[in-house]
Amino acid sequence: MVHKLEPVFFHKHNWEKDINPETDKVLFYDNNWLAKKPKNLKEDIVTLHKLRKEGRIKAIDFNQGLDARLMTEEIADLLKGLPIFPIRFAFDNMQEDGYYQRAVRMMAKRGFHGFMTYVLYNYKDTPEDFYYRLKESVLISADLRIAVDSFPMRYQPILEIDEKRKYVGRYWTVQKRKAVKAILGYYSGRAGTVTAHAYNTMPPIEEFEYWFGKDEKEFNKLLSYPRLRQLFKRKKGALRMVRARRG
Repeated sequence: MVHKLEPVFFHKHNWEKDINPETDKVLFYDNNWLAKKPKNLKEDIVTLHKLRKEGRIKAIDFNQGLDARLMTEEIADLLKGLPIFPIRFAFDNMQEDGYYQRAVRMMAKRGFHGFMTYVLYNYKDTPEDFYYRLKESVLISADLRIAVDSFPMRYQPILEIDEKRKYVGRYWTVQKRKAVKAILGYYSGRAGTVTAHAYNTMPPIEEFEYWFGKDEKEFNKLLSYPRLRQLFKRKKGALRMVRARRG
């Protein structure tokens, strides 16, 4: 979609002159910052380190996310020490499987411990794919003892008129789409994210499986449950009692 909306990719030199002198944060909206030519990418990183060292910036946010497929050990080394929070990646499809996990681990190794992952669903994926991608972040979070949150994003066509937002992906149904929203409403952390420590009641992976199911098949079955909201109200009540006993 990006290649249709923004077909021309270009590098802007001396962009630091555009920074508002009253702010100490740099916010990048590049459609794919890591896709720059190596020399231009290094030029940007050198500038960021210079601005940090001079005290002109204290926070950096690549708001559109970094392309996990293009992350390398060399780039991770160059970014080390920069105040980037959170590190934003996307795990939108199964073609990014492996690249995503590798990128998170590379950045975590360099001292970055806060991640936000965009996870697209209701597009060409299956509910099982969606479950897998969400769970991978929880597993990495638990393994590395870092915060790897996921931000589920429901696909909605923007080049077609769909005022009532009724679009349903090939492997999805209206019921399943609504069910995901219901599950996120009970489990989600801040701003609708799927966190590794939503309630701190049990180990992260156990808590994830409590709401999403123990595996992909159970999750898909859960999405078709006829009275899902009632089920989750009971599960939330049971979880509240567990917290009370432990507290």
